[in-house]
Amino acid sequence: MRRATPGEGGSLRGLARWRADQRYALGEAKQTLGKQPLATGLIMITLALALLLPAALGRVLGLLEANIGTWPTTPKINVFFAAEVPPGPLLQRWRAHPDIADLRVQTAQASAEEFQAALGVGSALGKRFGAAPFPPLPSVVVVTPREDAQAPARVKALAEALEQEAGTLGVQVDLAWVLRLRGALEVFSMLLYTFQGLLATAALLLVGTVTRMALLERLPALRTLQLLGATNGFLLAPFIYQALAYGLGGGFMAGLGLLVLEGALSPALTALASAYALPLTPNASAASSFLFLLASGLALAFLGALLAGLWVLRRFESGLEQTS
Repeated sequence: MRRATPGEGGSLRGLARWRADQRYALGEAKQTLGKQPLATGLIMITLALALLLPAALGRVLGLLEANIGTWPTTPKINVFFAAEVPPGPLLQRWRAHPDIADLRVQTAQASAEEFQAALGVGSALGKRFGAAPFPPLPSVVVVTPREDAQAPARVKALAEALEQEAGTLGVQVDLAWVLRLRGALEVFSMLLYTFQGLLATAALLLVGTVTRMALLERLPALRTLQLLGATNGFLLAPFIYQALAYGLGGGFMAGLGLLVLEGALSPALTALASAYALPLTPNASAASSFLFLLASGLALAFLGALLAGLWVLRRFESGLEQTS
C-alpha cells in the first residue's frame, strides 16, 4: 500500500481514501470476530463483570449517600425523670443553655400511651397490660442540640452534663447509628474507589493483552503492509475496531446486569427503609447509569487496544532499525 502524498488529489480524495481505509478495517474486524465467537463472548463477559461489580456497589453507596441527607440525622438527647412532669425551673434553665436549641417535654402519661400504642391494642401483651394496672413510666425531655454543637464530642459532653442534674434517671443519645453509618460510608467509598481502579486496570490489561497477541500473530503481514507504506493508524485500525466491539458488548452486558440487579434489589431496599420510617429516593436514573457503563466499556477498550498496539508497533519498528 503506497503512502499518500500530503495534498495529493485534494481534500475530497483524501476523505475518500480515509473512508475506504475505515471500511477495510471494519471488514477485517468483523471477519476476525466472526471466526472466534466463543473467545469474543468470553472477553465481553469478563469486561462486563469488571464493569458491573464496582458499578453495582457504587449504585448502592450513591443511593445511601443521596438519601442520608434527608434522614433525621440531628442528634437528640432523651433525659428521663421519675416525676410525672419534669421540674419547671430546670426546664427554664435548660432553655437558656448555649448548646441547646429546643426542648420537647413528654409526661409520664404520654409515655405510657406511647408504649401501649407500640405494643398494639390487639396483641397479647397489649391486652394484658390493658387489663392490669399499667406500670409507671418516666417522663422524658427530648433535647435538641444547636447546629454548631452537634459534633459527637459536644453531644456527649452535653449528655453527661444533663445526666448530672438532680432528679434525672438517665440519658439516651439517639441517632448515634447515623454517625456510625457516615463513617462506614466513608470507608466503603475509599474501598470502592480502589476497587474501581483495580478493575479498570484489569479491563485495560485484558484488552491490551488480547490486542497484543493478535498483533504478534499477524506480525509478518503487518510488516509487509508497513514496507508498502501503510501508516500505523491503518495497521492498528482493525484491532481498534475489534477492541471497540469488545467494549460495546461488555458495556451493554454490564448495563443490562445493573438494570436487573437494581430491579431485584429496589423492593428490598425500599422495604428496609420503610421499616425504619426513612425516605428513599433514587439518586440517578437507570438510563444514565446504563449509558455510563456503555461509555466506560468503549473508553477502556479503546485505550487498552491503542496503548498495546502502539507498544507492539514501536518495538517492531525498533527491531527493524536494528536489523537494517
